[in-house]
Amino acid sequence: MGVELSQLVADREREFLDWGEPVTLRRVVQSFDPASQTIDSAIEEFPVTAILGSLATRGIEDAGGQARCLDLIARMRSEEFPASPAGTVWRLVHLGAEFDVVEQAVSGCGLVRELICRKVG
Repeated sequence: MGVELSQLVADREREFLDWGEPVTLRRVVQSFDPASQTIDSAIEEFPVTAILGSLATRGIEDAGGQARCLDLIARMRSEEFPASPAGTVWRLVHLGAEFDVVEQAVSGCGLVRELICRKVG
């Protein structure tokens, strides 16, 4: 006996009401113009609600300990994540800080998308 989808949606909505924070997703679509040898970028912004968490700040191995990175986990409603063409770069903005989205996963029931975001500095 499984859990009804309506119950999963209701539970998810309660979590986002309790813990969700406003963030902005930035979709960066880049294209290369061989004639001018330039890369053009088009940026779109999408306000979404996310439940945020963080991983421990750590040194970057290839930087000889000179640089550190901060990983942020953002969970959002799957239907709020916009469709994206190939070549799309995603960024997440929270409290003025911009993070690169380096990994994505969708929950088993498909209701939540998890983004692993990284800020290097």
